[in-house]
Amino acid sequence: HIHGQGMIHRDLKPVNIFLDSHDNVKIGDFGLATTDILAKKGALLDVTLPYAQDIGLSHSRSGFSSGDGNLTGKVGTALYVSPEVMAGMGKVHYDQKVDIYSLGIIFFEMCYKSLPTGMERVKVLSNLRMPDILLPEDFELVNQTKIILWLLNHNPAQRPSSKQLLSSDLLPPPIMQETELSEMLRSTICNPQSTSYRYMLSAIFRQNVSALQEFTYDHDVYENMNPYKTALVYQQVKTTITKVFTNHGAIHIPLPLFLPKLGIYDNSEQLVRLMDHRGSIVSVPLDLRVPFARYVGRNNIQSVKRFAIEKVFRDKQYYNILYNVHPKELTECAFDIITPSSSLIPDAEVLSVVQEIIDRFPIHQARNYYVRINHMLVLKAVLLHCGIPEISHQKALTLLADNDMNKTKRAALLEADLKLKMTEHMSTLLNFLLDIEGPLTKVTSILRCITKTLGPASSFAKSGLHDIENILSYANSLGLRLQVLVSVGLIYNPSQYSGVVYQVMCDIRKKKKVTTEVIAAGGRYDKLIEKFSSPLHQHSIHNLPHGVGISVAFERLANVVVEDEDEQTKTLSPCDVIVCSLGHQLLVKERLAIAKDLWAAGFRTEVLFDKTEDFDELQVNCVNKGISHIVILKDSETSAVRVLSLERMTEKSVYVHELVDYLLKKTSDKLDFQELTNSSSQRLSNKENQNHGDYVHTVTTNSINSASCNGPTFNYSIVFVPQEGRKIPPMVRRRHEALIAGKASAQYPWLPEKNLEVLALELPISGIKTIQAYIELTDPAAFESSIGIIMEKQAKFRKYLVPIFDLVHDLRFKKKCNFILLYSTKEESLRLLS
Repeated sequence: HIHGQGMIHRDLKPVNIFLDSHDNVKIGDFGLATTDILAKKGALLDVTLPYAQDIGLSHSRSGFSSGDGNLTGKVGTALYVSPEVMAGMGKVHYDQKVDIYSLGIIFFEMCYKSLPTGMERVKVLSNLRMPDILLPEDFELVNQTKIILWLLNHNPAQRPSSKQLLSSDLLPPPIMQETELSEMLRSTICNPQSTSYRYMLSAIFRQNVSALQEFTYDHDVYENMNPYKTALVYQQVKTTITKVFTNHGAIHIPLPLFLPKLGIYDNSEQLVRLMDHRGSIVSVPLDLRVPFARYVGRNNIQSVKRFAIEKVFRDKQYYNILYNVHPKELTECAFDIITPSSSLIPDAEVLSVVQEIIDRFPIHQARNYYVRINHMLVLKAVLLHCGIPEISHQKALTLLADNDMNKTKRAALLEADLKLKMTEHMSTLLNFLLDIEGPLTKVTSILRCITKTLGPASSFAKSGLHDIENILSYANSLGLRLQVLVSVGLIYNPSQYSGVVYQVMCDIRKKKKVTTEVIAAGGRYDKLIEKFSSPLHQHSIHNLPHGVGISVAFERLANVVVEDEDEQTKTLSPCDVIVCSLGHQLLVKERLAIAKDLWAAGFRTEVLFDKTEDFDELQVNCVNKGISHIVILKDSETSAVRVLSLERMTEKSVYVHELVDYLLKKTSDKLDFQELTNSSSQRLSNKENQNHGDYVHTVTTNSINSASCNGPTFNYSIVFVPQEGRKIPPMVRRRHEALIAGKASAQYPWLPEKNLEVLALELPISGIKTIQAYIELTDPAAFESSIGIIMEKQAKFRKYLVPIFDLVHDLRFKKKCNFILLYSTKEESLRLLS
């Protein structure tokens, strides 16, 4: 406090320190105090003290008392004077640091034991005043030693100021009552311009992080993951989803990462809040919809389709006793449509986008996904009908949205929180209405108890049900095939959504327990955009933009693909070609030149920079990673390279200038993961033979070189049935044709030349064996019955099997074909259906 007023006491010593009746410390004897330090900082000050002539530590007997340990004024004062004052003997430069030195001597005396004689005390304090600051050997207090050495430094610039000393971690925090501390913090926070506020922030950001905290902070983020396979699948899934979004005309709009404190998140326990060094509270995204709605409202964007595949964060509330824990990271795939009108077609389009994403992955096609849909107006109608006033609806919806709420006690909890009086009949009715779920026709029929009445509840219910009916009609036109259930009790994020809301989910059985997994959710958020609309834009509520969006849980979608053991996920690879060298010379420039040409030709290429020591191990690693070719340079043959094709385990010498052309001919276009299936599913429902040409390629053996076969030449057709969207490169097709011709003549030489067909399928041989074992070709009725069994056993390929069975049906019962061969392009194996 004294230094804060610009004063220097200049005569601090124990006899000038007092305690009042409440043990509060008081400082007295300001006879030598000065305030000239503020006016004459850096000037020569007259510090000729009354005891200057006796400033040396005289050991005269007159300097001591009779032995009670107290010193006389002159020698006693000299023990506490700073070295710079003693050295100046008159006019010297100094500041408040002279008091800090005196404080150091006093603090030592407070910490050290009482000395029996004055002579011993002078000796100990004299050692303390030496430039080397000699402490007694029995002084073992660690923190106190650090403080004393700091305060008694003979260089005033190295001594702390009063503020620095108070803010030091060496000092224990002041002891105060919790109420006093709370009040102090409250007043400090309310005054961001104050020194205390800046000091508090500085102390917060100066906190040290221990090695244990640094290690454990994000230890669980990538725990139990296979980084290599997971990264490859995630990359391909992201590319696939992005393709779906861009096909609908969506663009990616970069938005700021941080948001200021928003009222919409006030009740959120999962929001990750951060503070910058000025004390401003910001947050990282809890979801991708609110930042986008804020961008649209602030900029009055009237029309845009956007997508984003980015990280969102959740605070780990269950780690509330551990402060050093990384927030939970999730990847959200957001698709939004902003329009100037309130048309319901965008609502249908976002649902169709989820259908398209599911259709791109066979493993997800095998899951029984369904849609739950509701409208906030229907909920509003239910609440009004049950006697809950409109003014309480927002709070009621927030309470009902709690998934942990006991559904049988919903009415009682609403009564308690909203301070309402509900009759037993109304409570029972509310629980009944919120539990309604089923097809639109069923829900509409049950809600006639509301729609047949007069009043606002009836109008709200009719309007909401009508919107849902229109959305489902549009969605069916856009190809939505998922089952749709209208769920009156579906309440999704009521602070954001104000129109229709929906969830895409499936029921999963795990360990004899059925759990529900939501992979997508969203709805209409016109009021959210209105909330963020800028006052700078002159517009009425009628020309505000309208928004609808849906978010897909990326990790849930991708992890199902990661866990799938499909061949296409096993062979995912980051590159196609490895370039290496064998021999004594590394041939670095030659390898880099080859890599440059391969990159330019579009080959995903990796150069091995080190010398290849174990070529067999390299081959095994390449096979495991799905790499198809190894280009080998030898120092004895620099004009040509050896190309090892790992798929067929063949090796060929190729001139360097012909390498690119050779690989272009040799390498098939690998199946892109995002083209696993085509978005158009309607063709699968068409069972007419003339439409098979959309996805089937047929050849006859006349186009196959008979030299490739060791047996007789057959006159039959080969029908290639690829996965939807898959294009079979001509070279790959010709290779399979030759293999089929050879295998057919070797395995089935007795087959007739006519009345024979071959279906080349992208199925593992296990799938073909299942078809062979269970299919019935005696009559159409038995056939239809048998394919149901096969579909159950091969649920993963359910969608792909539909056109195959259509073809088998037409060949057997329309063309009267007696012999049908099934060929696996994956395992190059042949089986006969008869």
